[in-house]
Amino acid sequence: MQAILDFLVGQIFGNAAVLFGLVSLVGLLLLRKPIEDVVMGVTKTIIGFLILLAGAMTLSNICTPIASWVGTILGVQGVQPNMWVVLSLGMSQYGREVGLALTFGFLLNILLARVLPWKGINVTGHIMLLWAAWVTTALAGLGYTGATLVLTATIACGVSYWFFVVASRPFMKDRITSEWALCMPNITGIALTSWLSRLIGDPEQSCEDIPVSDRFAWVRDSVVSIAIFGSIIWLIVGLIAGREAVQAFSGDQNWIIYLLLLGAQFSAGIAVVLFGVRMLIAEIVPAFNGIAKRLLPGSIMGLDYPTVFTFAPTAVFVGFFCKLLGAGVGTLLQAALGFPVVVLPSVFMDFWDGALMGVFADRFGGRRAAFLVPFVLGIGIQLLWGLSYPLTGSVLTGNAVCMDYPDCGTFGLVFLWIARFFGGGG
Repeated sequence: MQAILDFLVGQIFGNAAVLFGLVSLVGLLLLRKPIEDVVMGVTKTIIGFLILLAGAMTLSNICTPIASWVGTILGVQGVQPNMWVVLSLGMSQYGREVGLALTFGFLLNILLARVLPWKGINVTGHIMLLWAAWVTTALAGLGYTGATLVLTATIACGVSYWFFVVASRPFMKDRITSEWALCMPNITGIALTSWLSRLIGDPEQSCEDIPVSDRFAWVRDSVVSIAIFGSIIWLIVGLIAGREAVQAFSGDQNWIIYLLLLGAQFSAGIAVVLFGVRMLIAEIVPAFNGIAKRLLPGSIMGLDYPTVFTFAPTAVFVGFFCKLLGAGVGTLLQAALGFPVVVLPSVFMDFWDGALMGVFADRFGGRRAAFLVPFVLGIGIQLLWGLSYPLTGSVLTGNAVCMDYPDCGTFGLVFLWIARFFGGGG
């Protein structure tokens, strides 16, 4: 039984390429497509995701040194949020419970979509696994054990998987697309970005339409502009952090050249992600329609962050940079306000969350909102992480581990308060 569970968690639900391929396969078969169309559709779905993943890995490698430099610049010691460390800790100590929470949580998601009028299905396998690891490990640290731990984690995961999709749907449908929704623990960011952006900006003045003279027409090319502005920003950050901090990552390469190339690599990573997204969406959306028509009429699938990046590529970079600045300010405020534990910026997730907020801000409030809203929310989310971290239980706090999803500091904070009350531990 444990071997079967490990296979389902590690090779199916935890492997997004396989999960997307299965969704595509089932959908195309339900649509009764010819075998050649099925083979092509499944293959292109998997390849599209793998291309997206290759771009994401490039971005991750770029964010790693920046996280170190930001810590050096801020001069603050604290906990570094990292979802992969949370996953590693959860799977090593509570692998069986995490697997059961994910598997039965996904089934609960399907049940909720079947019986309720709001029909959201989470198909982001890696995010499901990461969230299950955080929920299960936090509950274990608060004194939950055995069947109580599994049942509570299952309910929390299943409801969350369903809620993330249906809560993001209205904002997606309003200004971005009605073909799919999103499923990630950043409903706080999506909702607040959309509401605030309406108040302070004009969606007609998009980041993609910045007025420039013909001499600076390259600004309108997102690949070129992100590379140039990224190189400038990386150079400034590196110069502030100092030569020694940069050379710890640049190796034998000249440290100035290394900094300049980071901007180009960042732009290349985004371009690869967007190419993979286009291929994935072109195949997975029609395939999921087959599932929606035959098995779950009216259902909508929840996809990952980068599936919205194509709607405002320039705002992706703007949102990331402004969110990172806000996170830095929020970290300094934690120290100034005397928080018992200071949570440092998560540069990797500042990219994904900031990019997402940038796109929504641009679509709801134009470029003014794309600059201001991610910065303000970056401050707020960082403070909320500082408040929620001490409540995450003895397992996570004992290992100085913190999750880096925005909703961990909002809905997660409420969940932890309730769980702490009933668990009576941590």
